[in-house]
Amino acid sequence: MTQNLLTAETAPPPSAAGPPAADPPTAHPAVPAKFLDPATGELRVDALLKAYLALERRQAQMMPLPTPDMADPDRRRLLAALGVPDGPEGYRVACPHGLFEPDPDLNARLHAAGFTPDQVQLVYDLAAERMGPLIQEVAAEFEAERELERLIEYFGGEDRWRET
Repeated sequence: MTQNLLTAETAPPPSAAGPPAADPPTAHPAVPAKFLDPATGELRVDALLKAYLALERRQAQMMPLPTPDMADPDRRRLLAALGVPDGPEGYRVACPHGLFEPDPDLNARLHAAGFTPDQVQLVYDLAAERMGPLIQEVAAEFEAERELERLIEYFGGEDRWRET
C-alpha cells in the first residue's frame, strides 16, 4: 500500500466531523488584524503592500545618524541639520564666571566630535560648576602658604618663627 502524503486527506471527511468551521480572523497570529479580512481571516495583500510602501517612503526621508566613518559630505550635511556650525569658530561660548575663557583647541575637538552649540556650552558650564570650587580651594591654600612664608620671613627665619 503506497500513499502519497501530498494528496492524502489530513482532515476527517465532512460527514464524520460535521460542517467545516471557518478560520477565525486570528488564523495568522503574527499578522496585525488590520491586514486581515474580517470576514474570512485571509491576508489582505493590498493593505500590507500599501503599508510597506508608506514605510519605505518614510525611511527614505529619514536621515541616518552621523558616524565618524561616514563620507565627509554626508556627515557635514547631517551635522549641519543638527545645528553644528561649519567650524569650531562658530561656537559662541559664554563664560560669565570669569574662571576661564573658551579654548580654541578644545572647541576644535568638540567640533570634530559633532557637538552642537548647546552641547559645547554645556561642557563649559559643567567645567565651571565642577572646577570652580576646586580652583577656589587651591587658590585659598596657595594664598595661605604665601602668607605663612611672609610671616616666617618677617620674624627672621624658620627658627625664630617657631620660637614665637
